[in-house]
Amino acid sequence: YQKHQKSVTTILKELKSVSAVFDVSMLLCDKNRCNTSKNGTWLYRDTGHLTIEGSVLILGDLKIRDLYSELKKGSDS
Repeated sequence: YQKHQKSVTTILKELKSVSAVFDVSMLLCDKNRCNTSKNGTWLYRDTGHLTIEGSVLILGDLKIRDLYSELKKGSDS
């Protein structure tokens, strides 16, 4: 995953200074691979886009208050 996403990751790191960026790979991937399904639900509709159901599952894994705090902290700098 990291090898495949290297150019995207580089661009996203640059954007952090002007925009809030949240990398959900920590919710989808471990050190060796990224999961394509969770609890019997497909996460992706193609190689780079989540399904609606996958998005809902991932959203449930996020701690929205923590995400808001990170976004707020990034916009304050």
